Amino acid sequence: MNKLRKLSFFLVLVLVLGTILTGCGEKPAEDSNAGSKDNEAKVTETEQVLNMSLGSEPDSLDAVKASDSYSAYVLSQVMETLTRLEVDENGKNVIVPGAAETWEHSDDGLEWTFHLRDAKWTDGKDLVAEDYVYGMKRILDPETASPIATLLKHIKNAQAVIDGEKDISEVGIEAIDEKTLKITLEYPVPYFLELTTGREMHPHRKDIVEKFGNSYGTEADKLVFCGPFVIDEWTHNSKVVLSKNETYWDKDSVKLEKVNMKIINEENALMGELQNGTIDIAEVSSAEWINKLDSEGDFEKTTGFIPRTMYMFINQETKLFSNAKVRQAFSIALDREEIQRDLLQDIDKAAYGWIAPPINVDGKNFRELAGDPIKELIEENPDPKALLIEGLKELGMDEDPSKVTVTIMQPGNQGKEFGEYLQQTFNEKLGINIELDPVEWPVFQERNRQLDYEIGYKSWGGGVNDPTAFLDLFISGTKIVPIGWSNPEYDRLVKEAALSLDEELRKENFIKAERILVKDDCSIIPYAYMTKNTYKHKYIKGLMEPDFGETVIKHVYIEK
Repeated sequence: MNKLRKLSFFLVLVLVLGTILTGCGEKPAEDSNAGSKDNEAKVTETEQVLNMSLGSEPDSLDAVKASDSYSAYVLSQVMETLTRLEVDENGKNVIVPGAAETWEHSDDGLEWTFHLRDAKWTDGKDLVAEDYVYGMKRILDPETASPIATLLKHIKNAQAVIDGEKDISEVGIEAIDEKTLKITLEYPVPYFLELTTGREMHPHRKDIVEKFGNSYGTEADKLVFCGPFVIDEWTHNSKVVLSKNETYWDKDSVKLEKVNMKIINEENALMGELQNGTIDIAEVSSAEWINKLDSEGDFEKTTGFIPRTMYMFINQETKLFSNAKVRQAFSIALDREEIQRDLLQDIDKAAYGWIAPPINVDGKNFRELAGDPIKELIEENPDPKALLIEGLKELGMDEDPSKVTVTIMQPGNQGKEFGEYLQQTFNEKLGINIELDPVEWPVFQERNRQLDYEIGYKSWGGGVNDPTAFLDLFISGTKIVPIGWSNPEYDRLVKEAALSLDEELRKENFIKAERILVKDDCSIIPYAYMTKNTYKHKYIKGLMEPDFGETVIKHVYIEK
């Protein structure tokens, strides 16, 4: 394909993305309207209260500081992005207007202009273009050290600002007037409209941020909202309570009057509440409960792969893990099939790469193109203990593994069983000692950011359907999941692919970059590709679960 044809293809793709995005898999469609007059009457007569759960305490509700899924989920319900990612009647992902009523872009795809509708914050002030400019610049400002700053790297001069090479005033974000926002990109981004649905482009009110300073986003009363819901109550480690935002521009589409988000991190407790009706909707992760709920037949279910991978992350600023052979030994010591069978009960699938199965590269499935680099690593190194000893020797350390002790940081109670499995596995296969260090989620996140750990484990979900959604995470200087690792060749491959319209170059670069990450340097240890199994009571209508992005409750209603 020559350059002209490639550019034409890009422009067509951008235009298509402006109206509809095809999802990775079919999902049963749900009508977001009450339908007939009889149904409308039922909805009017039924108390519109949704009870759901959060798996843990949100890290922070200041979008600058938050990098976890719990914070992102709450923020997505109370803030209005430029565009919204929803699901149409055919189960397909679609981009719909949010705060931006209309938009257009230049012929080369670099300049995007968004025209804002008349909308307000909950304190009555107008939502204006400058709120979006301030929000994005606040995230990009090196002084804030936002862990999600790299998500805006596509914007002109953004990476240079993050790196401290240019002043924040030079970034390509501008309020033309109160209702017109202009964003200039560094290079064409086919999925840019997907990015405008994310928390990295939330509006921020400068006066509110400055009023509360470092405490902004730490309590419900230290925020102001412009989305479908507002936060009425945030009882830490217990619950987040939302109510309908009566100042929201599209309030007539919001049927729910209240949303109770209980923080429940024990599955048996969550399932008990789902069964007795005190929770209306829940994600289920164990085969035991999936089989039980399926046999009862009282719930509606959606299931399938999601763009999320479970992995171990390693602090390579520690002496032990500065050696690639040591890291490789830990990776090949894991029996991923055993994890899938015994711990994940064949719900989630063994991962031998980093990029999750739903991700495509230029319309072709990445996993089918890239194969399984971790399987190759295992085949080349059948004895993990011998490889560990080689690494210890290279480091000049005592070559007796029994004198090595490693502490694994656990994300609260959620990862208890897996932590115990790792403790036993690494002791048996590597001959080392493992200590487990369970901490609450906000502490887990902060210690990760401060490189105050040796090994931890969690999951990562890609926000857009492109390998960069996973590979960008470990470009040098990215602060979302610090691991103390940097590889110039990895950086070059990922950045070059992001800038290119050459499909073959993009494919080859992404494949090589993933191999560096999980095989050659083995800087992270993926072990499972996640699936999602959502169960909800049949009276819950209008729920939307896009393939990429947060579950949408804006259109949910109760019909009994």
